Amino acid sequence: MKFALIAVHLRLSMYEILAWAGGLLLYAAAIVWIYPMVSAVEGMGEYLKAMPDQFREMAGVTDPSHALDAQGFFTFEGFLSTEYMGWFPVLLGIYAIMSGAGIVARDAERGALDIILAQPVHRYGLLVTRAITQIGVLGVLTSGSFGTLLVGALLLDEPIGKLNLLYTHAVALGLIVSLFSFATLWSTIFLRTSRAMAVAGLGTVLLYVINVLAPSLGSLGWLEKMSPFAYYESLSLLNTGDVDPLSIIVYLGITLFALGAATQAFERRDLVS
Repeated sequence: MKFALIAVHLRLSMYEILAWAGGLLLYAAAIVWIYPMVSAVEGMGEYLKAMPDQFREMAGVTDPSHALDAQGFFTFEGFLSTEYMGWFPVLLGIYAIMSGAGIVARDAERGALDIILAQPVHRYGLLVTRAITQIGVLGVLTSGSFGTLLVGALLLDEPIGKLNLLYTHAVALGLIVSLFSFATLWSTIFLRTSRAMAVAGLGTVLLYVINVLAPSLGSLGWLEKMSPFAYYESLSLLNTGDVDPLSIIVYLGITLFALGAATQAFERRDLVS
């Protein structure tokens, strides 16, 4: 029965999965393709040095006096961090939130959830099977991104740490799965895709804004650590490959808590609305 649930879930989501996979891979390929042109631009280093501190940080340039070295924009790692890996968990996170918000709510809205649960399948089994399947899909999409960038680096003959790139994608996947898990929780609470997506989406935007603005708020800078985005630093990961164990603990904790709460909410939820 579980294999049947997986097959049905993948079949119903196939076009959506392929669309997102194609979009992400095209974006990754485009970033790799334009890097040689951007790296050849003269005078960009001085422009980056003149940028306000907050804009430089968002662009991945942590030290304006070394804008062209290993910490800067013009290395392959710096460019990937700024133009792709910094945005990768946000972009794939949108899909994760959409899929999580509809994981059971979509069937409830169509009136199909009662029919599915009339089969020899438990609510817990249905939710967990779908969640694990979707996490697997997110893992495959992340692997595709890793492979595309790795092949691009080889074609351009650009040196890049393979393990560093792998670790960066792995930490990004942890962040993405945590966003998916919270969207899944709201799906089981509301049984309405639009409501779950709105709450999860607005919450994600708020957490992202906190991560960007908190460091400039002085005594309120500690708020940054309240955002899961604070534990994903693409430039540092690409340059050093050093994974902060705290990021693993945070993302794993968020995922287990949210999915655990989702199963409890789904078990107790009255399906009659």
